[in-house]
Amino acid sequence: MQGFGKDIFDALLSGEARSLYDMSVQQAREDGKGLRLKLRILPPELARLPWEYLYDDRHAEYVSLSRETPVVRFLESHRPTEPLSVTPPLQILGMIASPSDLPPLDTGRERKRVEQALTRLESTGLVDLTWIETPTWRELQRAMRAGPWHVFHFIGHGGFDRVAGEGLVALADDDGRSHNLSATELGRLLADHNALRLAVLNSCEGATSSDEDVFSSTAAVLVRRGIPAVLAMQYEITDRAAIEFARTFYESLADGYPVDGAVAEARKAVSLAVTNTIEWGTPVLFMRTADGVVFDLPEGPDLTSQVMPIDSGDDAETERLDALYTEGLSAFWVSDWARASQRFNAITGIRPDYSDAATRLEEAQKQLRWSALQSRAADARASQDWPAAIAALQELQVDGAPFGDVPDLLADCQRQQEITDLFSQARQLEAAEHWPAAVNVLTKLRQLAPDSTDAVKMLARAQAEVAELERVAHLDQLYSRAVRAMDRGDWEPANAALREIIDTEPDYRDAAGLVVRCDAELRPGRSAEEVPESPGQEPGLGIAAHRETGRIAVIRFGVDDLAERRVGGLPVAAIHGSHRQAVELVEVS
Repeated sequence: MQGFGKDIFDALLSGEARSLYDMSVQQAREDGKGLRLKLRILPPELARLPWEYLYDDRHAEYVSLSRETPVVRFLESHRPTEPLSVTPPLQILGMIASPSDLPPLDTGRERKRVEQALTRLESTGLVDLTWIETPTWRELQRAMRAGPWHVFHFIGHGGFDRVAGEGLVALADDDGRSHNLSATELGRLLADHNALRLAVLNSCEGATSSDEDVFSSTAAVLVRRGIPAVLAMQYEITDRAAIEFARTFYESLADGYPVDGAVAEARKAVSLAVTNTIEWGTPVLFMRTADGVVFDLPEGPDLTSQVMPIDSGDDAETERLDALYTEGLSAFWVSDWARASQRFNAITGIRPDYSDAATRLEEAQKQLRWSALQSRAADARASQDWPAAIAALQELQVDGAPFGDVPDLLADCQRQQEITDLFSQARQLEAAEHWPAAVNVLTKLRQLAPDSTDAVKMLARAQAEVAELERVAHLDQLYSRAVRAMDRGDWEPANAALREIIDTEPDYRDAAGLVVRCDAELRPGRSAEEVPESPGQEPGLGIAAHRETGRIAVIRFGVDDLAERRVGGLPVAAIHGSHRQAVELVEVS
């Protein structure tokens, strides 16, 4: 591998390019900085080479094993990436997928090894790891809504679809069998989550691209979709190497290292922890942020203080513990809970009974947890993610956090959640035209949000619809009452009900014709007579009911004396407005 690494180093950096490289490395060291090698490789056949094994035989070392010379696959982007300000803990969303129709993964072991790698960081409040229990795309989408998440860590099967020319990961369907999710689809689920700054893909071929398109690997697609950094595997990696890599990588991120510096530190840890291995070169970092800084974290403590051997006598150990205690005490009294936790944790790891280190560690971790919950609640409130805000505030309340505004904030978030729920219910009822229920929901909504113009408009519309329903129901009720009365020969109440209908809606069904019949029954007189047309006038049209048979007669007469005519003992003016219905009645009579 050294021979291969030397060959690609010499091919990449020769002549004037090597001279400029050497000068740049020297200048960076004089400035107390590192030199980042950003590889922009377009020919796919060259991009597929493992450039992570660049070997400088003049210094007898692999370039990427130094955090001063990290090697990055860099993808240009027109979308600027600003570091995300994060108050610890870093929120990591983990997912393990082992579909039943693919070679089985020991999911328990895979999960345990990630948890083992992060144990120390979780215990000190620097990292919070949450697992997706069901590895389907629906559960991943649901989990992304419940964030914020800063890192997505996937363990499972991956591959490259030669037909589609794109990388993929294998999730599970509802029956537990494999459901291949293309890199584009995975990017669609992850890229809209603005807090997500890093994806770690511990799956086969996550860094593999096609022979035609260098940007077709799963990692490259995710970076192009907007994720600032993606760490993927170009080969399989053993458990031991994976645990060592993950532990040091996340520790370095929590210490505030840029992501490529953290990768370099993790590579170094694997090379030292696993004898005679080249697995440190398996991870490939794809990045689009210029300086590698994806998180803006408070300055963290040096975690090596927790594992530094004490190789002198008791006096040296005591001196070391005293120095750690002083640093921890200083951080404690300026509310730098992360640093205080790290220092007191280091002390108790060496001597659990040292002074009051254990008590102060417990208090610092509690304060750190409260600060993280406060930050989570504030972020959720800002994004109007009321369930997440409520959960964080309830946890603070149950934990007895001494923050006086927690009850008021919790009550406000619960009110906002209720308002959101009521709006959703009102829109659902409105779409289904269930107006009385919508009025009840919107009335309650107005009480909770009196200044909401949307609620006012929706309530007015629903009330108008309810009024219309009540009007139509009342007319139907009057009509039914009139018909029943007519069937009984009870003409007076029938007539009253029908006239009330006509006063409200003159064209309602056949009410006008029924009024004529009722009036004919109620007025003693004669049969309907034809009335001659008035000379020189346009003919008009009137109706009357035969007093004995109730059949309809059509009466024609002059329009001008319409109000003066009587037909069958009825004033024509009272019925002329309904002659359209009258004609129809004639047709069916």
